[in-house]
Amino acid sequence: MIKKLWKYVWPQDRPQIRKRVTLAVGLLVASKLLSVSVPFLFGAIVDMLSKNAGVSVMSDAGSAGLTVIYALVIGCTLGCMSV
Repeated sequence: MIKKLWKYVWPQDRPQIRKRVTLAVGLLVASKLLSVSVPFLFGAIVDMLSKNAGVSVMSDAGSAGLTVIYALVIGCTLGCMSV
């Protein structure tokens, strides 16, 4: 069955379709890699924030900027999960 359908997925005479299939597979792989990396990213964020638990996280402009970015990432993730 796969042999019969393969000529429609990867036609020899239509390079545009082959480019689209290649792009789609590439985006699929990139999506999966990003999905796998998100827990590691959140782990690093939580570790960094827990180190600063005893100290004011908003003590300087750099820390305040990072705190805002992390809060936005966490907020957007929680917002997307509720949809």
